[in-house]
Amino acid sequence: MRESKRGRCWFVRADVNLPSEVKRMSNEATKKLGEHYASIADSYDVMFVHRGDEHDVALNLISSYVNILRIKNVLDVGCGTGRGQKHFLGNHPSIYAIGVDISFELLKSGVKSGVSQNRIVCSDAAHLPFKDDSVDAVVSLGLLHHVPDPNRVVTEMMRVASKAVFISDNNRYGIGSILKRLTKLGLYKLLRMGKLVDYIRTRGKMYMYSEGSEGVFYSYSVFDSIAILRRTAKKVLAIPTKGVGDLSTVSILKCSHFLIRAFKEVIS
Repeated sequence: MRESKRGRCWFVRADVNLPSEVKRMSNEATKKLGEHYASIADSYDVMFVHRGDEHDVALNLISSYVNILRIKNVLDVGCGTGRGQKHFLGNHPSIYAIGVDISFELLKSGVKSGVSQNRIVCSDAAHLPFKDDSVDAVVSLGLLHHVPDPNRVVTEMMRVASKAVFISDNNRYGIGSILKRLTKLGLYKLLRMGKLVDYIRTRGKMYMYSEGSEGVFYSYSVFDSIAILRRTAKKVLAIPTKGVGDLSTVSILKCSHFLIRAFKEVIS
């Protein structure tokens, strides 16, 4: 993959206008999230990037598919300070890894820590400025529980990917007491009352806010996106990355984080 004289990737879609700095937060939730990340950008890695955590486990699992799928380029959606890009640069230096994030401040922090400014794009994950099937693999690490419409983002990821999509994120059904887990499974998955539950729980805001930590976040499970992935993927697999006991008895109720692997081509 080649960079142009301006450092922009050849696969950036020309018909999408990239924001001048950030397409400044269009609603209360995204504005609050943007302000939160701006306030913690310089300490983001210390707070959220840890060796052996669920996303580190996910990245190592993703690495195992690099040769199998002959991956030459990767797009990290919601890249933040460039954790995914740094992983691929360190472990697969031949891979061209580019990152997209809506937070200009997090991207700047990533550049300070070694991410090439020619390999980042400041853009909304729900409207990725890339052509269809233009990237071998698309990755997201802990992004989807921070966006109001995660399946819109997943649809974009599948559109852009030519070979595979990898999603490392929360599973609401594996968090809390066993009674809470069963209740959530019944309300969200079986009765499909999730939106009503969220509306009541958040008093109409539909999002939650954690000062000094997550910032704005939404109730989400990676299993909410399985149906969307199956529309265009030939195979979708889930593997736990946190809260794992005996792998033979792993279920949706036992693990708080999963890596979802969606393959658009048959693996031989």
